[in-house]
Amino acid sequence: MNSTERLARLIPIVASVPAFLAAASVALLTLGLAIQRASEAARDLFQGDLTTTTLKTDFLGLVSLTLTSVVFYLIAVGMISLFIAPSFHVRGLHVKSLVDLEVKVMNVIVVVLATTFLERFISSNDAGQLLRLGGALAIVVTAIIAFQVLLLRGGESTAAGDDSTGDHAH
Repeated sequence: MNSTERLARLIPIVASVPAFLAAASVALLTLGLAIQRASEAARDLFQGDLTTTTLKTDFLGLVSLTLTSVVFYLIAVGMISLFIAPSFHVRGLHVKSLVDLEVKVMNVIVVVLATTFLERFISSNDAGQLLRLGGALAIVVTAIIAFQVLLLRGGESTAAGDDSTGDHAH
């Protein structure tokens, strides 16, 4: 392996480091906020304040942050497993192609969007704002699903094209 090839193998590592740092930073932020929210919830409980709307929205926000951390982690690990060490597997990830990675990341993004909508749904009293937000969410999720379908169909036709080239050398 020449020096250019070694340098080319480092590019995905350099690109994945910020994603790992972002995942770790958001995870630590989420942990700190979770501890803070749990202590506030315990204090409120002991003071007799049993309203849960704020608590629910706070914890849904934490779920959104956690899922954001997962998105960054999936990107970083997926890049490493695709471009550097194909044997580098995280249990349950199994990224075999860039399309696999894109689909997994987009699925988590849909869950983040749905969680964010649920958070707003619980805390909002403005029906018009919820309708606009729900409509925007429906459009975005539909676009993501359509994109995934096109990606997966494109991957299937490419795989079928590779098998049906007509070159059957024995």
